Amino acid sequence: MATSNNTYPANCSAEYPESSSRILALLGFLFWIKLVALIPHFIVIYFLGMISPLMTWIVYLWVTFTGKYPRGLFDFQVGVIRWNFRVSCWVIGLTDKYPPFSFDEGGYPTDVSVEYPESSSRILALLGFLFWIKLVALIPHFIVIYFLGMISPLMTWIVYLWVTFTGKYPRGLFDFQVGVIRWNFRVNCWVIGLTDKYPPFSLK
Repeated sequence: MATSNNTYPANCSAEYPESSSRILALLGFLFWIKLVALIPHFIVIYFLGMISPLMTWIVYLWVTFTGKYPRGLFDFQVGVIRWNFRVSCWVIGLTDKYPPFSFDEGGYPTDVSVEYPESSSRILALLGFLFWIKLVALIPHFIVIYFLGMISPLMTWIVYLWVTFTGKYPRGLFDFQVGVIRWNFRVNCWVIGLTDKYPPFSLK
């Protein structure tokens, strides 16, 4: 299991595979072939991607007046992120198990968990309406994510090559790739208000 900073209320994890599929790794070189298998997921994610921002604005309004994140919308937003996370993990080979069509937690080698807050910041919710103000606070993260986003695809190709010949995912690269996704995941959680705790500068 890839380690994480358990002191942060939003975490994601991935079980390290003892062996990885050489065939799927080879299909990684022919990247579009692997993506074709995900077309049903991309259709669902497309529609979820239209609904989720609308839900975010509703939540900002609700929290501004009540100080409480509606539990149903919280579970929905976490589910959307979980779905995207699992698809991303399969694309880059962190698991060979095809992602499920489900919001549910557990039962899959990669997963996310977010602690439901008993109360949420009205001020941060209000800043959500002035969206750019909240994003300004994340500029240092965006700089890091930009550079990680250039490195991660290169690491993916190296892993595909390595696994094709060895059948084994290098542990160091596995932890790095999970860490990159985790960093993005936590930033997204803060942006949409799933947690009010500012995301750490950490891959763990």
